[in-house]
Amino acid sequence: MNFFKIELEIEERLQADEKTKLLRLADGFHSCITDGPVHITITRKHRNLDFLWTFQLNMESKGTFFLLSPRLWKLLEELDTTGYFLRETNTKLVFQHESYERDYRQMVITGWGGIAKGIRRVESHRGKHCYTLPENPSDLLNLDQWDGSDIFRIWPACGIYVTERVAEIVKNKKIRGLHLRRIEEISFTPVDENVGLIGHPLASMYPEEKARKIGEPLGIYRWEEDKREA
Repeated sequence: MNFFKIELEIEERLQADEKTKLLRLADGFHSCITDGPVHITITRKHRNLDFLWTFQLNMESKGTFFLLSPRLWKLLEELDTTGYFLRETNTKLVFQHESYERDYRQMVITGWGGIAKGIRRVESHRGKHCYTLPENPSDLLNLDQWDGSDIFRIWPACGIYVTERVAEIVKNKKIRGLHLRRIEEISFTPVDENVGLIGHPLASMYPEEKARKIGEPLGIYRWEEDKREA
């Protein structure tokens, strides 16, 4: 079975409108779930992209959101793709369009790929959850911990990972706005000469119920040191 990582071009990012507010947690903010819909303005430059990578950055918080075009989210639903749910967005298109074209949806990932294999914890001033880069990317996914979802995360490796089934959809349907790289071919940029990856609490990455269910037994649900300033 083959697995892939979704790769996005940084110049393709869109900044969410200021009305977009991250969900406030007890010790900070969520990184991908908002208090209300994501507000976004899409220009003609991005109108042909099916997958949009958007972000929000201000003095208090920062977040990353993944928006799917009507074509893409309907296609994924028709094919019973697993590992995510959809939220409505408030999308404005600043070009002539049909009303249905505004129906972008935010994809919130719920799939779990387990804790990465081939990494080890290292001491660092950056915190207690710092790790080396994986020894061999092809062994990154722990199949014993993967929940079988088509779309999932691997902790603490950043990014979105997908099954071959999703990769075939991207290729056959000519999905625009993302690139796929085989998991054995991916590379990571280390944080510094000692730290390769930094793990973040699942409470800031997944919906609450999912984060608690997975994270508490593994000790990665939340921690005080990752507290963000409110």
